Amino acid sequence: MSSPRTSDARRLRADRARQVADVIRRQVLGRAYPDGVLPDELFLAAEFSVSRNTVRAALDLLREEGLIERSPGVGTVVVSEKYPHGLDRLMGLAETLREHGGITNDVRAAGPVRAPTAVARRLGVADGAEVVYIERLRRLDGLPLSLDQTYLPMDIGAPLLADDLPGRDIFGLIEQHTGQSLGSASVELEAVNADLHSAAVLEVPRGAALMVLERLTRLADGRPVDLEFIRMRGDRLTMSAELHRGRGERRAPLPPARRPAQAGQRPLSLSDPAPPARRPGRRAAHPCPKGPPVALVNHRADVPVTIDESLCITGCRLCVDMCPLDSLAIDPETGKAHMHVDECWYCGPCAARCPTGAVEINMPYLLR
Repeated sequence: MSSPRTSDARRLRADRARQVADVIRRQVLGRAYPDGVLPDELFLAAEFSVSRNTVRAALDLLREEGLIERSPGVGTVVVSEKYPHGLDRLMGLAETLREHGGITNDVRAAGPVRAPTAVARRLGVADGAEVVYIERLRRLDGLPLSLDQTYLPMDIGAPLLADDLPGRDIFGLIEQHTGQSLGSASVELEAVNADLHSAAVLEVPRGAALMVLERLTRLADGRPVDLEFIRMRGDRLTMSAELHRGRGERRAPLPPARRPAQAGQRPLSLSDPAPPARRPGRRAAHPCPKGPPVALVNHRADVPVTIDESLCITGCRLCVDMCPLDSLAIDPETGKAHMHVDECWYCGPCAARCPTGAVEINMPYLLR
């Protein structure tokens, strides 16, 4: 049995090896070694102020990842390449990796299917409605990179079925057929182990690391048109983004410049009786540098977004956090969400993300 001091030394070496491996991995991905050959162990030991055994342990970690190999007479060489995939711009895979080679797509399935309830709600179509489902294996110069499962509303997806799905990004096809630009997307990313089927399709060992990207993409007018579940090889793609810290979080209270000026008013409740409609031509105040603050919502008839309190989950903030204008808030008395500012882009994420269907957007006729 090893002594505590020996165990601590081994643990310390393993910790340092991980630290060294993380830095070298970043150097490899950033192409800091143009000839593909890493510096020798003595140089790396001096560079990181660690022992030669620690450097060897770090290189072993990277070799197990399939990133490097040791070649007799040459040294430690890079044997595989990872390709950067940005998360800060809304681009298709072919657009993102155009500098690294040609993207081709093996179309595994394409046609109408009955939308699962969760998919129908995300896309804003009726429960049980048909949508277009497209499944493609995407390759970079023949190397499998990702397995993409895509759901599209029928009017958006049907024209794409006759187009160049093997050679084009779906984003470009949507913009071409709709005549509109894509505007925004909601993205969720998680790590999973490759199941037997995914491993066979992506040509990786079962249990290999995959990244699963769920992305709901909308047109510039806010309509959701593309729901994707993308399994990506963790050994071939690296996700990157440039983030900036703003002055305030979106979850923060409404900024002072947009706070309602009236005192003594309470948040709207759906149990309130509906008052007479506003006089024609009367409009709510609009926020601008020289104008009055946005009007507080007083009446149900004034609300672009209504929330059914019987369905709303107490304390749930999904719709509040999704609103780009901070027009939704939590009533401190009831714990329910409500619309407290008469301003709305009718973009839809609040309703799409509501797990109970409590949020309803009262879309104006001219925007339908």
